[in-house]
Amino acid sequence: MVFDNKKEFKKAMVANQAKIGKSIRWSKDDKERASAKCRTNACKWKILGSLMQRDISTFQIKTFVSEHTCFGWNYNNKTINSCWIARKYVDRVKSNKNWKTSEFRDTLSRKLKLHVSMHQARRAKEKATAMIDGDINDQFGILWNYCNEIVRTNPGTSAGCRKIIGVDGCWLKNTMYGAQLLSAVTLDENNNIFPLAYAIVEKENKEIWQWFLTYLMNDLEIEEQYLWTFMSDKQKGLIEAFDLVLPGVSHRFCERHLHSNFKRAGYSGMALKKCSLEGSFSNNY
Repeated sequence: MVFDNKKEFKKAMVANQAKIGKSIRWSKDDKERASAKCRTNACKWKILGSLMQRDISTFQIKTFVSEHTCFGWNYNNKTINSCWIARKYVDRVKSNKNWKTSEFRDTLSRKLKLHVSMHQARRAKEKATAMIDGDINDQFGILWNYCNEIVRTNPGTSAGCRKIIGVDGCWLKNTMYGAQLLSAVTLDENNNIFPLAYAIVEKENKEIWQWFLTYLMNDLEIEEQYLWTFMSDKQKGLIEAFDLVLPGVSHRFCERHLHSNFKRAGYSGMALKKCSLEGSFSNNY
């Protein structure tokens, strides 16, 4: 038996063994060959595939002991991951976009005869959705190109993306002076955190945040404030400092910090958590 490439060979083996409730592990996996054994050490099942000599891409099965000498169904099959589930159920997800994760997990557990966690089911559903609609990170990554294309093809149109900066403050531990670290960060083109400015100060209050924001505003040459958005937690004196230095910017609060603040205040129910995750609290201050 031959396959178009190694990837197709491996996918076929995993699917074949999943149907009979067996878990396999790849003992060798390089450019030229791939071999697998049953995860039950005493079992004699094994397979070896490698490139054909006259075709540098086609994969062929060279060794195959097809009978398992182990017994029972493996309900904790480590071979089956969220990617495999996503590929198998992508059509079902496409026809049922409102499929609840709990119901999706129950279907997987019943049809595949597996112990599927909520996290695994959620990841599989997200990956299946990405296969259908495209990866959300890739889509956000081309927003600037989209805006530029709108302006180019529709003269007189105005379009743009908000410039977002996160500001925060934290205590510096292991110091006898009780200092605090203020920081301003954003994201670079690789979606990694990029530090814009930081300062070590004695405490957090309105005057110090005013001093920090004034330097930040001058260094970044922030003139058209309505184009900028700042995100923060509830740092002491920060809101008042924004009113004095950057009154024209939009201000948002971090949802994760909002939920943490709710919990510290004694509101730990699921209703607030659900609202926080749905973005109901991302409002102007």
